[in-house]
Amino acid sequence: HRPPRVRSSCSMMLPRVAALAFIAAAGSVEGFAPSPLATSRLARANAISRGSSSVVSGLKMTGVVPKIERAPVYGLRPNENGGIWVPQRARPRRNRKNEPIRSMTRENRVLPENFIYPLFLHTKDFNEKIDSMPGCERHSVESVMKEVGEAVAEGVGSIILFPKIPEDLKTNAADACYDPNGLIPETIKKIKAKYGQQVNVWTDVALDPYSDQGHDGMVSSDSRGDGGRGRIMNDE
Repeated sequence: HRPPRVRSSCSMMLPRVAALAFIAAAGSVEGFAPSPLATSRLARANAISRGSSSVVSGLKMTGVVPKIERAPVYGLRPNENGGIWVPQRARPRRNRKNEPIRSMTRENRVLPENFIYPLFLHTKDFNEKIDSMPGCERHSVESVMKEVGEAVAEGVGSIILFPKIPEDLKTNAADACYDPNGLIPETIKKIKAKYGQQVNVWTDVALDPYSDQGHDGMVSSDSRGDGGRGRIMNDE
């Protein structure tokens, strides 16, 4: 039996020897560029081997790690930046080769009933193009009813209304937004009367379409608080 001191030294060296052999093998694979970390470990392992040959003489370690010839490992080769290049596997086509297979395996489906149709409307009796939104226009109430009918026929069951209120109806308190006879409430009544449960009507609760200050909230006229005049009260 070996003395306890020698056995302890051997047990400490064996993991280092194993790491040394692995790093040497990785560093010698043809076409593989070891990382800076592996290079530093290799140098440290060489230093350990030179200083420990007298401690574990039975292992016959030398100061130079022998080069191990091995076949190239698939996927381990350098890219143009010196890092590890890992080839991408081809995406399987079997799940996308025809419509029946795609329909069976797809996870998400976007259907007409998933959409909400935005409609911009005003109090005028004709449609008006929106210059800042090419392809969009502000509809009259009659045009809105027509658009809703076409949307329902296509399977779109939700719409959202964005109003343009006349300037003379705008106030700091946004009174027109809760006027039961206002543009949006009246339009909703007509839509529900004609299409009922076929369509859900969404509305914009922002106050800026109804505010004469152009803010999404009431603007204070007092001098209290930080900022004084011009403070948006619902931001408090």
